[in-house]
This record gives sequence, structure tokens and C-alpha cells, in this order.
Amino acid sequence: MKGRRTPRRHEVIARRASRDILETYPRVLGVFLDGSVGRGEPGPYSDIDLMVIVRGKPPRWFSRLDSGILVTVGFSTPAKYRAALRNPQEFLWSRGGARSARILHDTNDLLRKLRRERLRAEFPPRLQERLLASMYEEIIEYAGKLRNGHARRNTYLMRYAARVIAGFAETAVLGLNDLSPPTENVLWRVVSSARRKPRHLSVDYPVAAGLRGTVGTDRVYRAALRLTRETLRLIRETYVGRARIAWFRELLAQPLESVDL
Repeated sequence: MKGRRTPRRHEVIARRASRDILETYPRVLGVFLDGSVGRGEPGPYSDIDLMVIVRGKPPRWFSRLDSGILVTVGFSTPAKYRAALRNPQEFLWSRGGARSARILHDTNDLLRKLRRERLRAEFPPRLQERLLASMYEEIIEYAGKLRNGHARRNTYLMRYAARVIAGFAETAVLGLNDLSPPTENVLWRVVSSARRKPRHLSVDYPVAAGLRGTVGTDRVYRAALRLTRETLRLIRETYVGRARIAWFRELLAQPLESVDL
């Protein structure tokens, strides 16, 4: 993490919070500084994220304001911190976040080991399948909401479903390509440059996600529906005939045409 330059104001506040934590909680094993401040590139309104590793039962998370800056403090144990690498919904983000994590306090080199474990972790095929099976099922569910909203002229439901589908497609692309963004600030850049992605992602995602401003309802619907179909087919290309999860195999056995997709 050498060479990082954190603006002085955020650095002072982060270190003050770390000192307060060490004085208040006797079971602290170490303190990570996460997010944009950990990377040394905060904006003037960036918040400060601290993750405190403790022995025994972790205290409750809390937030406070210090000199107009929001400071959020989370607590975990070494075991719970490692558990993120066994969770399909957390694996990719926890590995990416480790790139930003800066150590403010470390006992017996524990945090350095924890960070190294995350950085070196390989995405297990079983977790990858669990993640993509979940995305496959969720996208089909919200495609139903999308079409119901469109059929009933319920603009809110249709646009809401489109936005959710865009998020699921984003996660599916990360999972299919084993990508771990260091921050959500660069998520779109990472997803849009992925090798395996929906063919019309660059056109459909911003519209479905509501990032293109006041786009007509019909255009949002068409973009979300095409994004749905292309993402589902990408997942099918990967897992038809190879899925190990029983309910996922059963779902894949049904052609998408059976649900008009």
C-alpha cells in the first residue's frame, strides 16, 4: 500500500477514530481502513469506513460524525471475516475490497494475513455456480414483474423490475468472469469491459438501470427484456449439462421459451 496519499483531513479523522476504538474496546486485534479513504483517493464528501477485528463476540456497528465527515465502524471476528470467502454473494466483493483495505493497527500480523488470504483467494466453482444459479432464478422472477408492470401499465413496477434486473445482470457478469471490483465506483467500467457479457449490455444496462435520465417507458421495457434474455442465455451456455445443484439443473431443463423468454 505504499505511495498512497490520503488528504490530511480524512487521515486525521480516521486515525482519531482508530485511537478511540483502541481505547474503548480492549479486545481489538486490528483495524482496517476501507473504501476510498483506504485507497488514498477520497472526495471532499467521502465517508470513512473502519472494520475492526476483535476477539470474542463483536460489538454492534455504529456511525458518528466527526468534523462533518461520517465515520462508520464495523466489527468482526477473524472467523467471520474469513467466512465471506465461503459466501457466494460476498466472495467477489470481499476479494476486491481487500485491495483498498489499509491497516491502521495490527496485532501479531493478523490483519496482514487476513488481507493476503482475500487477495489470493480463487473463486471456487461451487460458489460460482451458487451465485449464478441464484441470479438465473432471480432474473426470471423479476422478468415476470417487468412484464406484469408493462401489461398493466404500472410504470413504477415495470421500471423498478428493470432496475433490479440490471443489478442482477451486473452480478452475473462479475460471476461469469470471476471479477472483483475494488469499489462500486468502478463497477460499470469493470462489467462493461468483461469478456463474457450480454451482447447489448452497453446499450441496455444504462437504460434499464435508469441511468439514462428520462427515457420513455417502452424503451426501458425493451432494454430490460433484452438484457434479461441475453443474460439468461449466457448462464445457460455455461451450465446446461454441467450444473451440480439439483434445483438449478431442473430449472435449466426447462427452455426459456416455456416462460416466453
